[in-house]
Amino acid sequence: MENSTLVAISGLALILILGILKLIKENNKTKELSLKNIFERENPKPIINKKNNMENGFMKEIGRANAISISKFNEILNEWVSKINCEDTVGDETFGQKAYIHVKVENKIYHLNADSKRKAVMEYLNEYKDAKWVVVKNRKGTINKVAFGLDEKKIKGLYLYLYLN
Repeated sequence: MENSTLVAISGLALILILGILKLIKENNKTKELSLKNIFERENPKPIINKKNNMENGFMKEIGRANAISISKFNEILNEWVSKINCEDTVGDETFGQKAYIHVKVENKIYHLNADSKRKAVMEYLNEYKDAKWVVVKNRKGTINKVAFGLDEKKIKGLYLYLYLN
C-alpha cells in the first residue's frame, strides 16, 4: 500500500475512534452503548416508551409523589417481565438500593428498589401477587421488609420495603 493510502486509512480510523469516544462520554449514564446506536443515530438517547413503562429495558421510575396502587404495580411488573429485552433488574444497578417504584396502600408508602431481580419479580407475580403484604424484619433487624401471606414468605432478590417516617 502507498503511504498516502495508509495515512488516509489511519485518519479515518482516528476520526471513528474519536467519534465513538465522544458518544460514550455523552452516554455515560446508560449501562451500555451498542454499536447499533452509534452507527444508526447521530446522538444516541435512551429509548423511552411511555406506553409500556420501559426505559432501556428497565422499568420507568415511579417517584414517591406518584405512588401507584398494588394492582397497577402488579400490572407494570407483569408488563416488564413479559418483554424479551428487559434487563435483569428493575432499574439501573448503578444506583444500587435506590427506591425506584413507589406503591401506596391506604396511608402507607412502599418502595421497590432498583436492584430487585427479574427472577424475584417473576416469583412474586406467579406465587404472591394476590397475597397480603406483611411487614417483617429485614436483614439488619429493622421492621420494614415486605413479605407475603400468612407464612410471611420473603422473596430473595425482591427488595420491597415500607417507608418508615
